[in-house]
Parts: sequence; structure tokens; C-alpha cells
Amino acid sequence: MRWHRAVGLLLVALLAAPEAGCSFLSVRGPPSTLPEGGGPPSGEVRCTDHYGAPIGDAFVGTVVAAISALPIAFLTHGCGGSAEPGGGGGGCDMGAALGVGIAAVALAVTLAASSVYGFVQVGRCNAARRAAEGARARRQAWLPAPAAGRP
Repeated sequence: MRWHRAVGLLLVALLAAPEAGCSFLSVRGPPSTLPEGGGPPSGEVRCTDHYGAPIGDAFVGTVVAAISALPIAFLTHGCGGSAEPGGGGGGCDMGAALGVGIAAVALAVTLAASSVYGFVQVGRCNAARRAAEGARARRQAWLPAPAAGRP
């Protein structure tokens, strides 16, 4: 393995590691089981109800996917289009280009999966919260009104 291949793979890993899979780490879905009334007895569903992490994963994944072909394209062009190891006299290594490209594609796929997971969990959370709110409204409709003058 030539030094520039190792450096390229290391750079991709170091730059991608902090962002890879924010939704996997930070998005929390609703409880897997809810009572028959559509919500928990307390009326509150604790889960992530905003799309920040999934949108971030989708954006970064799109950027990574768009630029994942650049190392391959630049090194292929610089190597005279040769697919042979060593580049056929161009002084560059196609293995490095493929290694960096494959690492970037793997990162893009991870980010896409994380984004889909996040969007699904936030959607489930919002649906559970709407169900809990409806259940709470139905319970309150059946409660008698408080008597006047009582604190």
C-alpha cells in the first residue's frame, strides 16, 4: 500500500467519523407499545420530534455521494485512463483512487441509512404524539367541569 493511499483512506475516515450516522445516535423513537387509548397514561410521549439530524444526515450524505466519484475520476484522468496497478506509467496508483472512492461510497450509504432511520423514527414520534393528544382530548371531554369557586 502506498503512502498516499493510506493517507487518503485515513482522511476520509477522519473527516467522516464525526458526522456518520447522527440519526442513529441522536434520534429516539416513541415507545414500541402504547396503551389502547393511543397514548401513555401521563399523556406525554418522550421521543425526538424534530427533523434536524435526519436532514443533516441527508445533506452530508448527498454531498459525500456527489464527491465520492472525484478521487476515481481525477486519478483515472491523471493515470491516463489505465486500470492497471500503478497507473501504466502515469506514476499514480488506481488502488488509491478505488480505495478512497469505495470508502466515500460506503460513508454515503451509511449516512443514507441513518437519514432514513431518523425520518421514520421522527414520523413515528409525531404520529404517537398526535394519538396521545387525541386520547387526552377524549379523556378530558368525559371529565366533569370543575365547580365554580373551588380552587
